[in-house]
Amino acid sequence: MQRIQRHRVRMAAVAALTIIATISWIATRTDAEHHEAKAPSLHEIMETMDDPFRSLRRQLKDPQKNEASLEVVRELQKKTLVAAGFNPSMMESVIEKKRPRFLLEYKRKMVALLNGLLDVEEALIFSDNAKAYEAYRKIGKVRREGHEQFQEEEEEEED
Repeated sequence: MQRIQRHRVRMAAVAALTIIATISWIATRTDAEHHEAKAPSLHEIMETMDDPFRSLRRQLKDPQKNEASLEVVRELQKKTLVAAGFNPSMMESVIEKKRPRFLLEYKRKMVALLNGLLDVEEALIFSDNAKAYEAYRKIGKVRREGHEQFQEEEEEEED
């Protein structure tokens, strides 16, 4: 029963974050069109996530920084949802027949990243920094796999 309730809460959180990210994206896009600004690429969005992930790693070891860590986690969740709305740059190089499967795998990896961030958030809410750090380490694995699977070599060299 508790597992079902936890799943419902997680799904509600994902839905809420999706709505927030969509509204933010629409507002940004409208603002960008109004100011004729260029919308960020998937690569640019992902790059903005690197520093917060690094700072989160350091902060998770200090329970005094849990509130700040929660803010970082929530910002990363928003950016993850925005990034999930993009197609990976490698998509164009994938054979047309295999693109739907490729895109599905990308979306699954983004959901795994978001779930990992939700696990970190939940652990921080309950002040379980050891569990939060364990969840963070799993996120690292998801990120590495995602970069290997969906990032073009040219972009990898820039990092």
